[in-house]
Amino acid sequence: MNRKEAGRVIEEMAKAVFAYVVRRCASHEDAEDLSQEILLRAYRGLLGNDPEDPDRYVWRCVRNGLANYYRGKARHSIGIPLDEIADCLPDPEDPYAETDDGELPSRLRSEIAFLSAQRRRIVAAYYFDNRSTEAIARDLGIPAGTVKWHLFEARKELKERLKPVRDTEQLSFHPVRFSKVMTNGSIGAEGGCQRFFRSILSQNIAYSVYREAKTVREIARDLGVSPVYVEGEAEYLEEYGFLIRRGDRYSANILINEPDAEECALRETMYDRAAELIGDGLFDALTSSGILEDADHLWGGISGPLTMNADPPRDRNLMLWTLVPYLAAVGGEGLREKEAAVSFEEAATVRPDGGHNICEAWIEPPGTEPVLPEGWNGPCWNRWDGFSIWQIDTPWSGRRVTESYAEDSERDRGLLLALRGGAELRPEEAARLCERGYTAVVRENGCVRTGFRCVWIDGRNMNRRLIEVGDRVREERREEIRKLKQPYIDKVMKRTPERLRPMQAFGLGYLFYSDGAFLYRCMKRLLDTGRLTLPEEHLRPSLTLAVIDERE
Repeated sequence: MNRKEAGRVIEEMAKAVFAYVVRRCASHEDAEDLSQEILLRAYRGLLGNDPEDPDRYVWRCVRNGLANYYRGKARHSIGIPLDEIADCLPDPEDPYAETDDGELPSRLRSEIAFLSAQRRRIVAAYYFDNRSTEAIARDLGIPAGTVKWHLFEARKELKERLKPVRDTEQLSFHPVRFSKVMTNGSIGAEGGCQRFFRSILSQNIAYSVYREAKTVREIARDLGVSPVYVEGEAEYLEEYGFLIRRGDRYSANILINEPDAEECALRETMYDRAAELIGDGLFDALTSSGILEDADHLWGGISGPLTMNADPPRDRNLMLWTLVPYLAAVGGEGLREKEAAVSFEEAATVRPDGGHNICEAWIEPPGTEPVLPEGWNGPCWNRWDGFSIWQIDTPWSGRRVTESYAEDSERDRGLLLALRGGAELRPEEAARLCERGYTAVVRENGCVRTGFRCVWIDGRNMNRRLIEVGDRVREERREEIRKLKQPYIDKVMKRTPERLRPMQAFGLGYLFYSDGAFLYRCMKRLLDTGRLTLPEEHLRPSLTLAVIDERE
């Protein structure tokens, strides 16, 4: 093998070799040095030779390098004298034992990590730092006899854990994955709840303690990871109110919906029928009410080219894309309040970053569609003294709600109010509103003219007229909707842990109101039946976006 070929083999395997070695060395520095030495030896061995399997040759060099590394280290190189716990270690001749001597220190360090926090500190101080039991006792403020007892118990635990036969269920960890994490309420400075559950570790910690309170060690056993990792993540989730700790046990303070196939089928049938009753009803009521023609108090919806002289005719389809889901979310609020069993204050958690919300996660059974499609977010409300921005991100509108949504909305509000007050926006400001779907802009001979593509509800009276349409549709279908959703509510509440039922009851109180899954199905049904048509690409950022100006 020539230099180029040998170099290519080494370059391709370098990352994998280091990842393997770093888990088996006493320190990161040792791993770096040993990896370089192994790769250099492998490179020299490949030059002038043509092994049948070059990768296998390199791995043989890795194993030999690790064997030399351990032989060259002192017998207490991993921090614990092996003589002291020799009877704990698996028999090399046992078929269940580790076959690679290089695994022994890694496995021992892994098992030490499963000791309790205090016991782990004592073991580290005694064996790794060579401190006396008296010195450790002074540091921790406990008697020296207690330190000796912890050391004795630690050795006993390690002996038990390093037995050849282990419970395979503890080693076969199949992590859950949240298909969706939603924030019901206001976000804080750290963002929405989904930011706290980006990692598989955080998701599985919450899932592990959803139905039963557990210690860090019990969670670690469930997950098949070191308690070291669980401790920090659990403390972080507890700090922000997603876990609750009582004594040394954690419980989840979020809703984790894991419906079975029967519940999914019930949910789909229920939502489809509700979308037909409410979605179709709102569409018919709006188009027959005459409200869409009130250009004095209901603006926007322009889809054609804007000119300096006149606005193009308003696009009813564009307006209905926003007004139907808006009224589906806010119509019938009085009925919802009468039926509500739990208030938001009773159910929500106040978080240290200023958030006040309920966190809800979903785990869908294999083979079922997610409760919400990719790209959905909302409905989102931002209110400032009678001025509001309401919107939903959908698969049809594109993404506008990002992690900086609160700041973006605040900036949008300022520009919209300035525009409403007759101010002339700078070119970059006008472009921003246009890009975010609020407006259309035309420039001619140094002049700028703006028209609204989003729906602008001007005045408290107009907003009330619209909501009255939603109220009537709700009232007419009230009894049928109640019967439709009750079996589903009963099933969901039955599977919810008792301590979290107020939280679940509050969310179910919004079933068929500000319920993303319901709003999505209303829009999808209207689109599938041809009542709504999908606008051209450049108009889609204006869909499901409303400005409500109720200032006096």
